[in-house]
Amino acid sequence: MTANEYPLSFHEINPDSKERMNEILNDPTPIILLLDGLEDARNLGAIFRLADACRITQLFLYQPNLNTDQKKLSRVARQTSDHISCEVLHSKADALKLTDKYFPIALEYTNKSIPFTQYQSDLPCMLIIGNERHGVSIELLEICKTSLHIPMLGQNSSMNVSVATGIVLYHLLGKMNRI
Repeated sequence: MTANEYPLSFHEINPDSKERMNEILNDPTPIILLLDGLEDARNLGAIFRLADACRITQLFLYQPNLNTDQKKLSRVARQTSDHISCEVLHSKADALKLTDKYFPIALEYTNKSIPFTQYQSDLPCMLIIGNERHGVSIELLEICKTSLHIPMLGQNSSMNVSVATGIVLYHLLGKMNRI
């Protein structure tokens, strides 16, 4: 870091947060997230922050099995859960209704998945993110038009759900010329 370089504060980056929020609400990213059976409140908090960073205004929790430690969720989400809508879906029929408006994509390594870098985006889309241990459920895979995976260069076959979500979301934003 040179002598004149310094990190910017939140207020230097966003001097008028009310104006910024209006801008976000008037031009959201045409992506929603459906979180399938998420268990860890810290992952949900991180995904709220990712949604905010990517200008996504809607999250859906499908049959959540969350450890609802509100303190952990709030600490990780850092107030983003205050302005990002989050709704619980209880059945496959509820999720299926969303496919009328959003192209369903699973983030899951399957026998038919393609590397996320090869995906040509269909918008608006619903990115379905799976459970930390079991991935996207079969019932939600059945409603997806395609599945994407992140090629793993190491020994493991997956990575943390919020990290994987961030990688794919930023790739999609690039395809949409949003970043």
